Amino acid sequence: MEKKITKREKFEIESGIHPFNSIVSVLNGEFEYTSESGTRRVLPMELVFFKKGALFVKKVIKPIEFIIVSSLLFSFESDCH
Repeated sequence: MEKKITKREKFEIESGIHPFNSIVSVLNGEFEYTSESGTRRVLPMELVFFKKGALFVKKVIKPIEFIIVSSLLFSFESDCH
C-alpha cells in the first residue's frame, strides 16, 4: 500500500478512469471533482474515495496539498456480516 503527501497547482491527469481504489484527504487548498454521483468541491479536511474503474474529471481550484492512500489490494467492500 502506498501513501504520500503531494502538492499540486494542477492535476497531472484531469480526467479518465481510476486505475485503482484510493482515498484522498485534502490538507490545504480546494479542488472540484466530478464522478458518476455528480460534482462537488473538496475542501481541507474532507475525504474523497476514488473507486477503481470509475470515470472522473478533477480540477484544482486553489493549489492543494493532500494525502493519498492507494493500493491494488485496497477494497471499499466490507467482509463483516
